[in-house]
Amino acid sequence: MAEGGFSGGAGPGLRLRPMRREDLPAVAAIERLSFSLPWSEAAFRRELEEVSHSRLLVVEGPLPEGGGEGAILGYACWWEVTEECHITDFAVAPPARRRGAGEFLLKGLLEDAKRRGMTRATLEVRIGNAAAIALYEKWGFTSIAMRRRYYPDNDEDALVMWRERL
Repeated sequence: MAEGGFSGGAGPGLRLRPMRREDLPAVAAIERLSFSLPWSEAAFRRELEEVSHSRLLVVEGPLPEGGGEGAILGYACWWEVTEECHITDFAVAPPARRRGAGEFLLKGLLEDAKRRGMTRATLEVRIGNAAAIALYEKWGFTSIAMRRRYYPDNDEDALVMWRERL
């Protein structure tokens, strides 16, 4: 994907681009606000710099409450596993949720994966995360399995979702 990202269909001023090292503090802050078992900044750095099959993206744009035009609104991490895009982490900052940034990010991730030769995608999501499940279903993912007591913080189940064709 070009550094300039792509222009796609959500809100005005959104831009998708590869994650850079200088993005890590903002990404880690969104992660802490989004998950009860957050990845550390060091974990993101390892994914970015040491894991050859890992791809990391950010969506940036204006903050909903005003302010900077180039704020990081969300991010996604995925792995190339043969011809499969395995989404490992995906989050949008709380003020940007339900405003198109997540859909823009998911669309861009799937386009990036397809350009790289991936033919299908998979992910796990907490069974209680109805908003995320609805977004994934909207983009063609279907539930194929349940991982019982997958999340160690509260033993919540994970829903395994799959999209056959990118």
